[in-house]
Amino acid sequence: MLDIRTLMAACMLAYALFAAVLLYFWRTERTYPGFHLLIGHLILLAISYPLLALRGTVTDLVSVVAANILMVLGLVLLFDGLTQFFTGRRISRAYYLVLLPAGGRVFCAPLCHRHSPRARDPRQQPDGLPAPPVVPKGDAEPGRRQRAPSVPGRGHAV
Repeated sequence: MLDIRTLMAACMLAYALFAAVLLYFWRTERTYPGFHLLIGHLILLAISYPLLALRGTVTDLVSVVAANILMVLGLVLLFDGLTQFFTGRRISRAYYLVLLPAGGRVFCAPLCHRHSPRARDPRQQPDGLPAPPVVPKGDAEPGRRQRAPSVPGRGHAV
């Protein structure tokens, strides 16, 4: 089975090679409008994947936030390049100022949720139900197996 870091390394390598080939093509041949922005999109993706693969090794500020900002900037470059290709006009620079923070908020929401007070409450389960009570081991009769109490709504028979 492949590790997720191996898959990210393969994606990074594919994006980097694709960007290198397109960059060579862009420098030597006549291309369409917005082609350079699509190359920039691929380069930013190739940079962001190793940052995501370093999660747990470096701080979350670098591995998650910086990588997600690069991905969002890459998506804005892709949008700008495709708009320029289809319409012949570039998007307004205001889009960069609006889409970057909005996209950054969407991509960084899981990180913000993980550090919220509700996410740190060990008694709160992901489905919103309180955790079942824990029965100390000393209260069971000797030789008798302990059963967990059933909680309605968790797939147990009521």
